[in-house]
Amino acid sequence: MTNYDNAWLGLGDLSSLEVKNPMIHRSKQDIEIPDLHLMKLMRDTDYIGATVKMLFDIELHPIQMVILQEFWNRPFPMFIASRGFGKSFLMSLYCILKCTFVPGTKIVVVGAAFRQSKIIFEYMENIWKNSPVLRSIFSGNNDGPRRDVDRCTMRLGDSWTIAIPLGTGEKIRGLRAHIIIADEFASISPDIYETVVAGFAAVSATPIQNVKAEARKKAMKDKGIWTDEMDGLQVQKSNQAIISGTADYSFKHFSQYWRRYKTIIESKGEPEKLGELFDGTVPENFNWEDYSVIRIPYELIPKGFMDDKQVARAKATIHTGIYNMEYAACFVNDSEGFFRRSLIESCVTGNSNPIKIGEKEIIFEAKVKGDPDLQYIYGIDPASEKDNFFYLKPFAGIELTSDSAFYLISGIYLEDNIGDLVAGKDNNWNFTPSFGVGYYDDGNGKKLGNKVEFRTTLEFSYQLKNNDRIGISLGHISNANIGDKNPGVEIISLSYQRPF
Repeated sequence: MTNYDNAWLGLGDLSSLEVKNPMIHRSKQDIEIPDLHLMKLMRDTDYIGATVKMLFDIELHPIQMVILQEFWNRPFPMFIASRGFGKSFLMSLYCILKCTFVPGTKIVVVGAAFRQSKIIFEYMENIWKNSPVLRSIFSGNNDGPRRDVDRCTMRLGDSWTIAIPLGTGEKIRGLRAHIIIADEFASISPDIYETVVAGFAAVSATPIQNVKAEARKKAMKDKGIWTDEMDGLQVQKSNQAIISGTADYSFKHFSQYWRRYKTIIESKGEPEKLGELFDGTVPENFNWEDYSVIRIPYELIPKGFMDDKQVARAKATIHTGIYNMEYAACFVNDSEGFFRRSLIESCVTGNSNPIKIGEKEIIFEAKVKGDPDLQYIYGIDPASEKDNFFYLKPFAGIELTSDSAFYLISGIYLEDNIGDLVAGKDNNWNFTPSFGVGYYDDGNGKKLGNKVEFRTTLEFSYQLKNNDRIGISLGHISNANIGDKNPGVEIISLSYQRPF
């Protein structure tokens, strides 16, 4: 009978396949010291799926294993994925693995708000609760998760992971760690990230211990008691910075980091290709292989990970640009609203965009204060990306006839999106109904019964590149019976308009 239990791996019947068993091909030392061999295997990222299953009873898809391997092997990975893929879960799993197999590891998880950084911690908390093996390994009084007012901590032996809110960055400036994880990176201020967060891992968190470890290793090698097996077990606590989140607008800082990472990776270390990132010579210790970009759009996520119907609903109801950022993991150029997002962002001041008066830079800091005993409600207008409202605008003009009659008129007109409905978006056609009142002098022309005349008009026009318009209109003029007579008149007009 054919076994399809592993079809989710892209495989059918596995009975005829030779599956590599790491426990079969073992050295004499492996057999004599089985615990040492097991630790080697569990620290080997080739077996990361088996390790996670053994410790936490969690089954991983190969795509998740590859991502965890990239986290483990690269000092500077960037993780961009569709919303709902499970970015936070994978990073929580990575934190626990790192703290378990590299004793003394210090990890800091940051987010623009406490809610964001706590998501990873909550996943870690669930893994701890559902893993008796993990709890048996770390059974000290201080081990396990702990929640405080301003931070959440997961301690595993002498390793720990803390989740903290950034705020202004001042309260956490002196913090040091081996690994920093910036989740939902698009929401984190680039100024705070570079001046505060990146500094967490800029220096060694345990410099003296590192020096001692290297000296101890050298002394043991000199006496011939340091083996290759022991070398494989020693894992350096190299500092690491992980950036993660959904994509954003291309003019914002997340996209800028992404482009820099791409430039580094595509350069393959060639100095001339790295020239745009460095002023002068590339640093000696710079290694392009330290950088990695993991991009997982919805289309590449295995079936079953997400609710396809919900994704289809999102694609049908939200703006294309928003969908591309949230689900397709794409950085989009701009919004399509009446006020574009790039224009709004350019008006926001900060350290990277100060207001200058002469040579003086002025930076505004918004402070919201209120009565702690009162409840405040903050409202926003979530307008659509493409506004469909009517535009009410004034107009004024003069109309002349060959019979020396003239009509001075002013009024209002409504401009709607009927051109979009008929001809599609980004067309230059306009439909404009209008109403006006003015002074009429009949000259040698038709008598309309009064000097004050009203006019209603329906106009079709084409907008030129300079925003001027050429149009044709159908109208009716009458005095609304305020004169002795009200004959009225229909008119057809050709017009050239210049907005003001």
